[in-house]
Formats: sequence, C-alpha cells, structure tokens
Amino acid sequence: MSMFTRAIILLAIFLLAFAVSLFFISNITGTKKQVRFRLVKPKTRTGFFPSLNEISQNKYAKLFHDLLDQLKNFSSPKKQLEQEDYKKKFITAGIRSNLWITRFFGLKTFFTFVVPILYLLFAFFFSKDTSSTDMFMVAVTLAVGGYYLPNAVLASKVKNRKAEIFDAFPDSLDLIRVCVAAGMGLDAAIARVGSEIAVQSKAISEEFTHLNLELRAGLARSAALQNFAIRCDLEEVKAFVGMLIQAERHGTSVSEALIIFSEDLRSKRKLHAQETASKIPVKLSLPILLCIFPAIFVILLAPPIVNVTGMFK
Repeated sequence: MSMFTRAIILLAIFLLAFAVSLFFISNITGTKKQVRFRLVKPKTRTGFFPSLNEISQNKYAKLFHDLLDQLKNFSSPKKQLEQEDYKKKFITAGIRSNLWITRFFGLKTFFTFVVPILYLLFAFFFSKDTSSTDMFMVAVTLAVGGYYLPNAVLASKVKNRKAEIFDAFPDSLDLIRVCVAAGMGLDAAIARVGSEIAVQSKAISEEFTHLNLELRAGLARSAALQNFAIRCDLEEVKAFVGMLIQAERHGTSVSEALIIFSEDLRSKRKLHAQETASKIPVKLSLPILLCIFPAIFVILLAPPIVNVTGMFK
C-alpha cells in the first residue's frame, strides 16, 4: 500500500469521525424537556442546524455557535459591494435570518483553516508512516474544498429556488388573473394566491406572502413590487413587475395585461422545455462514447482479432 493510499484512507477515517462529531454537536440536547418537545413537535426544525431557541437552551450548540461567531470575521467580506452581493444571494436563496450569516462564514473559515489543521494533527499522531508531502497535499485539498464548498452550496440553493419560482410563476399568474377577473383587488388576489399556491411551490408562496406583508405595512405598491423582483432575481418576474407598474401608472386593465403576459410566459416556458430537451442528445453522446461504443467495438472486433492471431501462430 502506497503512502498516498494510506493518506486517503486516513482522510476518509478523519472525515467520518469529524462528520459524526459535528452532527452530535449540532443536534445533541441537554434536558429531558427538549427531548419531550421534539417528540411532541418533530417538524419544528426546518434545517440541519438548530434554531435560535434551541441554541440558547443547549450549551453544546451555544458553544459551537459562539465558535462560528468568532470565526466568521476571517471569511466575511470587508468591501461593501461584496457584502451586498452576498446579502442578495442569501435573499434570493430564501435565507433571511441573520443567524445564517454567522453559520455560512463561520463554517467557511472552519472548513478552510480548522479542518486542515485538525487533519494534520490527526495524521501526525495516528499515522506516522504517511509522508509529509502526502499530508500536505491532502491538507491543501481540504482547505481549497472547504473554502469553495459553502459558495457551491449557496449557488446551488439559489439556482434551485429560481428554477422552482420560474416553473410555478405562470400558474400563479393564472390564479391572480382569475381572482382579479372575479372582482378581487390586486392586493387581495396576491394574498389569496400566496396562500393557495403553497401546495405547488413553497418558494413562490413565500415571496407572494412577503409581498403581501409589505403592502399591508403601508409600503407603496411599486416599491413592494420592485423588492419582489429583486428577491426573485428572474427576468420574467422583473418584466411582470414592470408591466404592473406601467398598468397602474397609465390606468390600463390589469386583467387584460395579466392574460397577455401569462400566455407569453407560458410560451417562454415551453421554449425553455424544448431547449432543454434538445440538449439531451448532446449530453448523452459522451456517456455513449465512453460506455457503449467500447463494448460494441470489443464485440465486433474481438472475433477477427482472435482469428488473425490464430493464423499467425
């Protein structure tokens, strides 16, 4: 067994132990009252990390959160432009809690610096046969992966949420059009659709609900709609917001504008589906070349090669 193979095996053991310890630190509870609360309401937690209430009640989770709070300063951007860019990404991903900023940048620092250092210490004490070059290469790989992993997860979350909103947006516009045609006001229609569309898409329901709350709080409709477009970060939503603002400014019928815009948006979604379907043969060509053609070549060329080899013998 080579030194590099030993380093990889040691890395796998270290990551497994580290993941198990991180899981227990993030999810352990200290009192029977919390256990009873979880048994009664098992769906109160919305993610892997504990909520702010659980952090305050659990000393282990509080200790881990304080550690992330200290580490976030090393990875958080210092420039105002970068801070606004990250803030926009968090909002587009549906993350509005300031607690996630601590978790994101704290874990980024933790995976970039702390994890490689822990691995080097682990390898130094438990695998002295591994060369220093292999340990250094694995540590650098861990640092690079730990730095870019939170960004990749955030980008994936943004992409999935935008795709979900794009798929459910035409149906929500149809519901708004039906409500407006039935005599409801635009604000009431948005509120009703925000509660009804949650069965199909939770993301678009949250955005419509947030838009309704801003309208009820007294914010101007144009400003609330512009905030809605910024949160969704989709060209179709921006066009929809611009259409509503122009219809309100010039006094045109909102129902007719919604009909035209909904049909146009459906045609765009159909074209997008056709474009995705047309890319499938190109994407399948590489697996076919790598997996299917070699087997076909072996089946077709193996008998002649065997016969020619036999003739020469």
